[in-house]
Amino acid sequence: MSPATFLLLLSALLLAAALIKILLLLREKKALLVRLKLTETRLRAINGDVDTLRARISELQNFRDSLDQAELTTRLQRPRLETAAGEATARKTSPPATEKYRFIHALAEKDLSGKEIASILAVSQEEVQQVLALTALSSAAETGSD
Repeated sequence: MSPATFLLLLSALLLAAALIKILLLLREKKALLVRLKLTETRLRAINGDVDTLRARISELQNFRDSLDQAELTTRLQRPRLETAAGEATARKTSPPATEKYRFIHALAEKDLSGKEIASILAVSQEEVQQVLALTALSSAAETGSD
């Protein structure tokens, strides 16, 4: 076998090996592309699930915030509602304003502050101050007319 033939045969073998390698790489590329598309599809589905879960978490957070707000509002309103219910019952048996004014005056005589009286009777401090001011004016007017 001549060296030219040997080189030609060797070149043909190397070319065949290179072509086989190229075909194997193309097949591997095709398989990888299929896997990539499958992975992308799964990733889109997972992203959709994540978005759904984030929306659900947001809804639950809003619900919890609303529930906390409602609970706080209820706790703040409970004394007023209980007082209103008590006043409704008291109205059936005695005049509420007169009784309330007597309580305010009696507590003021025991040296309780307007804030303490308001807290005990579940009324505003301003109402307590007004009643005490009117009581003082009334007392001054009665004393002045005698």
